[in-house]
Amino acid sequence: MRLVWVLPMLLATSIGLPQAVALAQGDPDGAGDPFEETLIIEWPKKDEDELDRLGRDLLRGLRKHLPRVLRDRKHVRLAIWPFKSDDIPVSGAVAQEINDRLLASLTRHGDRRVLLVARSELKTIIKELEEISVFDEIRDPVAALTSHAEKVVKSAEVDLLVMGTIRLKGDAVLATYKLAHIRNAEILASTKPVKVAISKGAKVPQMSLDQAVRSAARYFKDHAAEMTEMHLAGVRYQASGAQPELGTYIEELASVEIQKAFASKITGRKLVVKRAEIPKAKMRGLAKRGLVPEPRGSLDPARPESYADQKGRYVLTGSYWELNEALEVRLSLKDRSDRSVSTRHVVRLDTIPKGVSMKPAPGIEDILKNDPGPIDLRLSSDRGPSPVYRIGDEVTLVIDLARPGWLYCFYRYADGRTFKILPNERHVDTRLDGPSRHLIPGPLFGGDYALTVREPPGLEIMKCFATTRDVGRDLPQEIQALKFKPLPGGTDVKLRSIFRAVPGAGVSEASMVVTVVR
Repeated sequence: MRLVWVLPMLLATSIGLPQAVALAQGDPDGAGDPFEETLIIEWPKKDEDELDRLGRDLLRGLRKHLPRVLRDRKHVRLAIWPFKSDDIPVSGAVAQEINDRLLASLTRHGDRRVLLVARSELKTIIKELEEISVFDEIRDPVAALTSHAEKVVKSAEVDLLVMGTIRLKGDAVLATYKLAHIRNAEILASTKPVKVAISKGAKVPQMSLDQAVRSAARYFKDHAAEMTEMHLAGVRYQASGAQPELGTYIEELASVEIQKAFASKITGRKLVVKRAEIPKAKMRGLAKRGLVPEPRGSLDPARPESYADQKGRYVLTGSYWELNEALEVRLSLKDRSDRSVSTRHVVRLDTIPKGVSMKPAPGIEDILKNDPGPIDLRLSSDRGPSPVYRIGDEVTLVIDLARPGWLYCFYRYADGRTFKILPNERHVDTRLDGPSRHLIPGPLFGGDYALTVREPPGLEIMKCFATTRDVGRDLPQEIQALKFKPLPGGTDVKLRSIFRAVPGAGVSEASMVVTVVR
């Protein structure tokens, strides 16, 4: 039996652009913050007051739960998790300053029952988690600490974790925080977004898109001269994981310019360009190996740069971020050892091809929101955690669980139709052990079919929930059904609240954007 799974796709376009002056910045050694400031943050009194409110709000929410959290203890320990530079629209220095101001607020309005963990202690915790975690990269610190709290040394133990989100909106940076309990991943407090103004007087060099990409290509030629193969892993909109038409266009433009930069008329050297993916034989090996701690740099479906398993192979990734009347385009080359060469350019909006979609469809980013959970569920594929496929490609999905749980998965097509794919008529019981890794198609879910990409184009979403008990009978009747048919309209945006309303069950959720291009 051969099952064809239809995944719509995006149309790639090819349009010429004007030229302008180039500027490139990078960090060939992968050390420190690789970028100079692009956004300059003002700290007027009103913004300091707003930032101070973040700490007050978190402590106010926490105090409601402190008697229960403390139990027979005198105090709990709280840490602020650092931002990941690839997921924020500002530099690491600015993000750290926002975190530092939150720390100052927590100190100013502190409670003697809450001890703040120093940044040096947190670095120790992060290092230990990287050494013992079944995942090479800690993308969900609450889940990681929940799973391994008993293995973290007592001197660096953390009870509460504060995690922030930074995004851009017009002329402001928006900062939001939530506070979670490590023992059960419960969210104890959260804040409303706080605006931090971007300096109006900041003069940032801007250029056309094609000139920015050519500048990046020259920089890569100078700082990754040993590259012989470049594997493409997508250019995405901000931190969404989605690659709209503009992302496809930027990736194709970058591929062409980098190939030109590396070509040699004297030696006849040409750069080999491929799509970043794990061969099927290696995918089967990953499934058999399961989830075991591996040295950093080992093959990991969630990290496309780890696919470059030979000297001279690099993986190209990128993102673009909306600024005030401009775009910031980031491109990065990484090899398996995590050596990184990165560039960041600010691009004029009038040089973006007209008619090329820049953002995901409305509502998609809301569906992609994930909350930490006790099972640490993760989704990926043979092309990474936010894959790009072409019509006719075959897809292999990867499901990782750090703990046992019951799995429920849904698929949303570009036209908005949503289907439940697990459990189904063939696989009613979807309890999975953990830590474990499973492939679809694979032995557990049947290996006698293929998931093949078909028309039409679009951005698709794979959404899965893992629960600490079987909640099938607690779900609405239309979701309990095992037949493969569309769920009622609007179900996609309700799934999170439906699962989190189930009593007596811990819930982990994971999302994956699937982009298909011609």
